[in-house]
Amino acid sequence: MSEYDLVVIGGGNTGLSAAYRVARAGKKVALVDKGPVGGLCSLAGCNPKKVFVRATEVLDEVRRAGEHGIRTGEITIDWSRVWRRKRSFTDPVPAQTEESLKKKGIDLIRAEARFTGTQALSAGDRILRADGFVIATGSHPRRLDFPGAELVQASDDVLELQEPPPRMVIIGAGVVAFEFGQVFARLGTKVTV
Repeated sequence: MSEYDLVVIGGGNTGLSAAYRVARAGKKVALVDKGPVGGLCSLAGCNPKKVFVRATEVLDEVRRAGEHGIRTGEITIDWSRVWRRKRSFTDPVPAQTEESLKKKGIDLIRAEARFTGTQALSAGDRILRADGFVIATGSHPRRLDFPGAELVQASDDVLELQEPPPRMVIIGAGVVAFEFGQVFARLGTKVTV
């Protein structure tokens, strides 16, 4: 059995913040996560989406340059380069985060956590005991239940599109929905929100 002051379950923004803060106070900390660490915003949210947003904002600005008296030729976008640029931001995050955890003296345990008692949990083949726990496992999109729902993709899936689709229906009208709508409309996709 391994003893800790704090065990954090989840390697996203909240879990990392808690782990770093408690480790900085001189406490023994472990972070348990079965997936890549770094957080939604860095890996499959804000940051990669902003790469797409900025690329299509520039595309739109260049297309409208004639309004300012600037002559341009045919304007195209190399989506595969934009997609690779997005990956240049997201791919290094897990390794950089793991290195940061190591430097701060935080043990990273790659496993699924299951509580076995009020002060203990199993993580893979290890038993961890701690005075405190932080559960920061994040959230996932709720799968919808209607005919054709199997065709619906979540925002994570949209970030992995290798090329813009000809048509897209976006279910929802929040910030993420409208940003994706603008990105793909600027790329020539017929978007319905």
